Amino acid sequence: MILVTGARGVVGYPLCQRLSSQAVKFLAVTRKPAISETSSVSSHIRGQGKWLSWDLDQSLDPISWAHNKSTSAQLTTLIHCAPLWVLQDAHIDALAARGLARIVAFSSTSIEGKSDSSSTHERELIQLLKGAEDRIMRRCQALGINLTILRPSLIYGFGRDQNVSKIAQTIRRFRCMLIVGKGSGLRQPVHADDLVSAALSVIDKPETYGKSYNVVGGETLSYRLMVLRIFAELGVRPIIISLPLWMMRAGLTVLSWISSFGYTADMANRMNKDLVYDCEAAQKDFNYKARAFAPSFDVGAGVSADQD
Repeated sequence: MILVTGARGVVGYPLCQRLSSQAVKFLAVTRKPAISETSSVSSHIRGQGKWLSWDLDQSLDPISWAHNKSTSAQLTTLIHCAPLWVLQDAHIDALAARGLARIVAFSSTSIEGKSDSSSTHERELIQLLKGAEDRIMRRCQALGINLTILRPSLIYGFGRDQNVSKIAQTIRRFRCMLIVGKGSGLRQPVHADDLVSAALSVIDKPETYGKSYNVVGGETLSYRLMVLRIFAELGVRPIIISLPLWMMRAGLTVLSWISSFGYTADMANRMNKDLVYDCEAAQKDFNYKARAFAPSFDVGAGVSADQD
């Protein structure tokens, strides 16, 4: 049986859909109590899939686990789609005691791309992410659990991301998009469904044990071209307004004060910075392939999803 954390997030949601369609037994972890199976947020849990209410900020209660009928099957694998740092050693220990032998966890290429950010908050997040990778790797080695870490680039898909969907929301609302200079920084947007395929494909591949992989999109394109593709998919006449760096940084700083999205002035700097990563190891070890950038906003576009 597979345990899926972050089950309503940008990767966890389509992962649960895939497992449901393949009649795989799995538990979808959510912070909140069990949700009605007719609810729109639980519609992706079907077939052999069940909900497990577990706030990862808390320890795993062995009593509630034992009395949950969904947990009667043998636990074998954890696919961790929630923020990496919420997976604590105590969680791993508790799951190992219930038979866990395999973990596939999602991190981020931001470990490389944002390490020199001028934002204190972003640098702190990167250190948190790096620390979590190292800690989880050490704990899994000590317990004999086979761990693979996947580091996606800019994730999009199903309207549940905080990247492409945010750009689409801006275009829908203001009918234009602001960029810095030429917006020439290269990007490799990766579709969430390709990350689902990657996670499932590595489970039974020993050559991936104890390793970390970059998993990026199948196309490298400039930030400006990425924005133009989003305009085209939305059917909106493209209006891109180029601003000088100082003006954009000032605007994003103001937005950071009034918005909960997490805008930072450093976002302006990166519009002309290449964020490109090598995924040759993933291609070699588990034949990783990803689609070219093709945004679609037909299903749930613009939906802000909980990251459970």
